[in-house]
Amino acid sequence: MRRRKKLFLERIQQHRIRDCHGDLHLDHIHITPETLSIFDCIEFNDRFRFIDIANDVAFLAMDFDFEGRSDLANLLLHNAAREFQDSGMLKVSDFYKCYRAFVRGKVQSIQGLSMKTTTPEEHANQAARYFRLALRYAVTGSEPLMLVITGRVATGKTSVALQLGTELEWPVFSADQIRKTMAGLPLTERTPLKRRDELYSEQTTERTYRKLLEQGLAALQSQSGGVVLDATFSSRAHRELLRDECSKANARWEIVELDVDLPEIECRLKARARVPTKSPTHVWKISKN
Repeated sequence: MRRRKKLFLERIQQHRIRDCHGDLHLDHIHITPETLSIFDCIEFNDRFRFIDIANDVAFLAMDFDFEGRSDLANLLLHNAAREFQDSGMLKVSDFYKCYRAFVRGKVQSIQGLSMKTTTPEEHANQAARYFRLALRYAVTGSEPLMLVITGRVATGKTSVALQLGTELEWPVFSADQIRKTMAGLPLTERTPLKRRDELYSEQTTERTYRKLLEQGLAALQSQSGGVVLDATFSSRAHRELLRDECSKANARWEIVELDVDLPEIECRLKARARVPTKSPTHVWKISKN
């Protein structure tokens, strides 16, 4: 809101705040071959009902996203922006989607805590899904995104990547896993000393990063949200490869670089050296409920 204060003020000046439905989601729409009925608006509360038109439309778009139909959500938003001659609607839709998803999560949480409900776990699961959706809007917006977690060795890339993958319900692809898989090595074991030169050679590293991007971009095309990549991307050549491949695929991408103090990195590396095997690295894909 701070960043886009001018935009919100413009929407007030353009009379985009109207007497709307206030609770426009899929349960309140009934379609037959003859007619369309939209019911159960918030007639009892002017403050909830007099809102930005984009707020009302974004609620319905969020519900489509929640049901796994982001294609219909995007169609709805673009058609509404055209019909209302309101291009600014698309600039604030993610803000209102995030707000609506969070409120729905709050409602499900309250219902789950109520003594009247007989299915508290179902409400809790639904609330978690809404909160994850709100997080996705806040972090990445509605468009698919390749989120790249980078940093030096022992900065916690894999832990952060897996946690983000879990929270956002996105698949996670790891350069370490791809490198070992191509070499036929077990993921749960350290690389044998006699094979380290081979495994970390310039040629193998090049193949690893190309495979990483190939898998990530393929998954991105089939995902409504995005994917997470876990790799150092320490060389300029690999960062340029990331930029070029994403540009060719017309894919959005963002880099998150982790930074840890050198003494802490040294401590982690010493602790890691004392462990006989490395914990497994997984490609995580969290299935939607």
